[in-house]
Amino acid sequence: MILTKTNLPKQVAIYILVITGSLIIYGYSFNSSNVSVEIPYVQAFIDPQIYSKDFYVQEFLNFTPRYYYQKLISLTASLGLGLSLTYLLYYIMAFSSLVTSLYLIGKKFGHSILSGALLAFLVLNTHNLEATLGYTSIFRTEPTPSIFAMGLAIWGIYYCFCNNWFRGYLFFGLACLLQFLVGFLPGCLFIPILLRSAHKNHSLKTLITSLVIFVGFACLVYVPMKLTGATNGEILSDSEFIYWYGYIRHPHHIIPSRFLIQEWKSFIFYITGTFLLIKTSDLLTSDDKKNLCIIIYLTLLALAVNYVFVEVNPISLFAKLQLARTTPFAKIVTLIVISVAVTQYYQKGNPAICLLLLLIPTIPTTNNNGMLFFSVVLIIVILQTFDWLKLTTSRLFTSVAIIGLLSLIIFNAPSTSISTVLEIIFLQLLSLGILLIPFLLQEKQLLLKKLNVRINPTIYTAAIFSLIYFYLGFFQLLHKRLPQINYSQIPSNRLALNFRNLTTKDSLILIPPSQNQFRLYSQRSVVFSFKSFPYTDKGIKQWSELYNILVDLEWEKRIIFRNLDLKYQNLSNEEIIRIAKDFGADYILTKTNWHSNLPLEKLIEDEKWVIYKCN
Repeated sequence: MILTKTNLPKQVAIYILVITGSLIIYGYSFNSSNVSVEIPYVQAFIDPQIYSKDFYVQEFLNFTPRYYYQKLISLTASLGLGLSLTYLLYYIMAFSSLVTSLYLIGKKFGHSILSGALLAFLVLNTHNLEATLGYTSIFRTEPTPSIFAMGLAIWGIYYCFCNNWFRGYLFFGLACLLQFLVGFLPGCLFIPILLRSAHKNHSLKTLITSLVIFVGFACLVYVPMKLTGATNGEILSDSEFIYWYGYIRHPHHIIPSRFLIQEWKSFIFYITGTFLLIKTSDLLTSDDKKNLCIIIYLTLLALAVNYVFVEVNPISLFAKLQLARTTPFAKIVTLIVISVAVTQYYQKGNPAICLLLLLIPTIPTTNNNGMLFFSVVLIIVILQTFDWLKLTTSRLFTSVAIIGLLSLIIFNAPSTSISTVLEIIFLQLLSLGILLIPFLLQEKQLLLKKLNVRINPTIYTAAIFSLIYFYLGFFQLLHKRLPQINYSQIPSNRLALNFRNLTTKDSLILIPPSQNQFRLYSQRSVVFSFKSFPYTDKGIKQWSELYNILVDLEWEKRIIFRNLDLKYQNLSNEEIIRIAKDFGADYILTKTNWHSNLPLEKLIEDEKWVIYKCN
């Protein structure tokens, strides 16, 4: 879906329609907890007077892996756009980049724009956590650094698959500047393919230049951190670092034994099914098959290395690399192979197999879709082995497949109502229809003419309508139940807003550890919140000391007792006042049923919450 000079206005209209329509259906979530943790240190770049006593925010004013991202957002917002609009603007750019590159990747492997449209559909509509480990995903509705970086890294994947190594590693390098791991890990996954290509083409210059580009960008992140002492290994030992960074704060990302069994099952079944589809594919070339398999092999190797050097023989470097983050790239390979397989069986006239392969990964059910996917692929391979695939072209088999999918939806729906599930499926089908527009216009023009569809006026009208719809949703002028992109200002609540109005910018408040969003809502410094985890060893050391004082749950107990405020709420009046004074806090936030009679002046009392002013 790349624009050319031929009939440019029409192509622009198609591009606007596909991107805008897909974005509206996919959604956008500015008010997420992940975003609320990251905005304060961007705000501090714009206005250094706020969060001046907040150790977490002050850590990010030094050089960290997020430094370039912070600069990009803060400089853009300073131009007059504001933070809310800046985040939305970059999210739209990342989303557009993702969809465009997915079209090209799918077309490259499936030799048809159909496989490109199907790949974009699968990436946007497969459940975020399906076929991945460590609570990772390819793309999300949140405007976070990893999402912005993926908008660049996906082009690195495309160009590397096309053997354009200079451009590929340039995009991986640029992605490193926004979110280091999203650029660094795929770059590492493609190094064996680069070596193989350089050896095959006797091109040592290509190998060296590509790696120099990649390492150069990585050094733009690592070297400043090393020079500023941010990676000083003398502050925390390997075991201490992995305990705090892995077991306490990010067990769901880093510690393999803490990953859900459901995640492992889904991942294994999808990977096994992918290998079977690669082996039986007619459209994939021999080189394509080898390259796709290499990505999966290296992902499996990375997971094994992660287990050995995080849980068995702890080395902090491997915890920092979060090697489970390689699984979204293995998932991209899986979805590429599925899109190519659907294209292959579409060309062979097997609509039933197309439906099963395309819809099983996207159906919102409580069961493990990975197991069902593997079962379907295994049946396809058996039928193909015994030359029985012709049986699947009948209308009877297609009807059975449709009935099976409907039964799966009805009897295995999540706790939400059937109507909600059907609404999700309707939006998925609408998304598929929008993404198929370039294919229909390119391959089915004769059919459209027979149906008396006036192609050009229809395209221009639909593109204009999508922009109008986006505009109305942008200003929240549509009904709430309609899919739309809302223009979200920085969120607030009544208590935090009142606190902001009654205090100065340099105020410091002690809050319960679970109240991660109070910092952003009030735009005031806080002593500690659990989710706000720094990136430097010095910051982690300080965070761990605060954790021991305010939470003090060992990692085994933290998995069981999810109430992070357990110790805070049981602090005596004397203890909580002493802790606040020890850290120089001007105010204390607590609940009325936790500390109802503190011998301090009440600044604000709002329903179950109360803020005391320290003397």
